[in-house]
Amino acid sequence: MAKEVIQSKDARIQMAQGIDLLARAVSVTFGPAGPSVIIQHRTAGIAPIISRDGVTVANAISLEDPIVDLGARMLRDVANSVSREAGDGTTGSIVLAHRMAKEALKSIAAGADPMHIKKGMDKACLLVVENLKAMAQDGTTEAVMNQIGTISSREKEVGELIAGAVKRLGNNCILNIEMGDGREDVLEVIEGIQYNQGYASPSLVTDHARHVAELENPLILFYDEEIHNIDQLIPAFEIAGEEGRPLLVVCEGLIDAALSATVMNHGRGVLKVCAIKPPGYGDHRPARLMDLAMLTGGKVFLKANGEDPENVTLEDMGQATKAIIKEEISTIIGGIGDKTAIAERIVGLEKEAAYYRGRKPGDGSPTGNLAEAEDLEERIANLSGAIGVIHVGGCFDIEIKERMVRVENAWNSVSAAIEEGVVPGGGAALFKSIKVLEGLAGANPDQDRGIAVMREALAAPLRLIASNAGLSADVVQHAMSLQDDPFAVFDASTETYGNAYDKGVLDATKVIRLALEKSVGVIGTMLTSETVITAIRDTEAWDSFDPQWAADTREDPRAP
Repeated sequence: MAKEVIQSKDARIQMAQGIDLLARAVSVTFGPAGPSVIIQHRTAGIAPIISRDGVTVANAISLEDPIVDLGARMLRDVANSVSREAGDGTTGSIVLAHRMAKEALKSIAAGADPMHIKKGMDKACLLVVENLKAMAQDGTTEAVMNQIGTISSREKEVGELIAGAVKRLGNNCILNIEMGDGREDVLEVIEGIQYNQGYASPSLVTDHARHVAELENPLILFYDEEIHNIDQLIPAFEIAGEEGRPLLVVCEGLIDAALSATVMNHGRGVLKVCAIKPPGYGDHRPARLMDLAMLTGGKVFLKANGEDPENVTLEDMGQATKAIIKEEISTIIGGIGDKTAIAERIVGLEKEAAYYRGRKPGDGSPTGNLAEAEDLEERIANLSGAIGVIHVGGCFDIEIKERMVRVENAWNSVSAAIEEGVVPGGGAALFKSIKVLEGLAGANPDQDRGIAVMREALAAPLRLIASNAGLSADVVQHAMSLQDDPFAVFDASTETYGNAYDKGVLDATKVIRLALEKSVGVIGTMLTSETVITAIRDTEAWDSFDPQWAADTREDPRAP
C-alpha cells in the first residue's frame, strides 16, 4: 500500500487542527456549569448517547483526514490513559493537553527547538507534581468522600450514597455501578470477588460505550491450561445455548481457533460469551482458581489429572448472579457455592496464615513467610468479601446511562482520594502550583519557553470553568491570585470564593497528577515528532459497494 510522508511544519499544523477540534467538543462539558454532548449511536434506530464524560465524547470523534485525526487521537490517548488509571479527570487532561499544544506550537513557529521545549515542560511537571503531593490532605473521611463524590457526579445524593457505602464496607471496598429499575439510586451489598484480569479480546464486550462485558446469570467453565482446540469449547457452548444463558470461560487463555470461534459466536449473537484468565500469578494461581470455582459451585478441569473441558456437564459449571468484565478487572457477583464448604476453607486458610505469621526467625525465609501469609490473607478476603452494587435510577434509559457514567466517575474519584488524598478543586490546585515555577530556569531560552508553556497550561482549567459558567476568565483568575488561603477555590455553581472544604470543591490528588503527567507526555511526543507517515487509502473497492444489498445477501461484492 502506498504511503504519504508529511514533514515537520505541515504535519504539526494538521495534527494541531485535530487537537483543536476534539478539545473544543470536549471542553464544553468541563466544570459544574458545563452542558452535555449528544452523540449519535452508530446503529440506526437506537437512541443517542448523552454524556458529560470527556473520554466518552473523545472516543466518539473520528475525523476523515488521517493526519488531522492523528492529532485528535493523541488527545483520545491522553483521556483513555487517565481513565484506565484513575477513572476520572479525562476532560481536565484534554484541557491541559490542548493548552500545552497550543502554546508550544506558537513557540516552535517562532523558531524554538521542540526538544528543549519538551525538556522545559518535563522539568516544570516534576516540580508541580511534587507540589501537589505536598499540598494533598487526607481523603478518607466521610465528609471529604461525600464532597469528592458530589463534585464529580454533580449530585449531592450520589456523593452521600458513595460515602455511606465506603463507611459501611471499608476503604478497600469494591463498588459496581449498574442500571436500576426505579427512579431512586439504591445500594445493595452482596457476596462476590474482584481481581485484576480482563477480557481475552475487546470483541467480547457487550457495552461498547463503557468497554465492559456484562453477563447476567452466567454459566462458568474452569480449566487450568490454555485452550487451543474449539472442540474443547463446543460442549460448554451447547450447554449454555440449551440453558439460554451466557458463558464465562476462565482459563489460561484462548489461542488461535478457540479465540476466533468464541469471538465469532459472540459477534453473531449466537451466544453471549466472554473469556478471562484466573486470578493470581505463578504458583499461587491454581489455588486461586480452586477458590473461584468453590465460590461459584463449579469444578476445575485439571490437565494434570487427565481432565478435559470437552467432557463438561452442567453440574461441572459454576454459576453466578452476574459477571462484569472490564479491560483489566473482572468481578463475579453472587456465586452459588456451598456456604458451609466455603466457611470450612476460610477456617483452614486462617490456620495456615497464622502458622506462617508465627514462624520464628531463622525458621524459613522471613520474606517467604510474609509473602505466603499475605497471599493466604488475600485468599481469605476474596472468599469472605462483600461487594457493593449501586443501582442507578432514572426515568428512562438514556438518562440512566448518562447518570451511570457520572456515578462511576464519582466512585473512581473517591477511590483515588482514598489512595493519594485531596487538593483544592475547580482548577485551583494547578493554578496555585504556578507559584512553584517562579524562579525555575532552564538551561537555555527554549527550555525557559517550555516552563512558560506549563505556566499557561496550569491556569487553563480554572479559566475554562469560569468561561463555561458565563464569567470572565481574566476576572476569576485575578480574584484567585488575591486569595491568601492555600485551600481557596472558586465555586462556579455559586460564583463565589472560599475554602475548599467549606465550598465542597475538592479534587483527588491522583486524578490531577495523572492528568498533568499524561498530558505532558503525549504533547511532548507530538512536539518532538518531525515526520508523519500514513497510508494512502484506496477507495476504488467501495465504488460498487451497496450496504443494503450486502446486508440483505450477507455477501461482499468486493470479495473475489
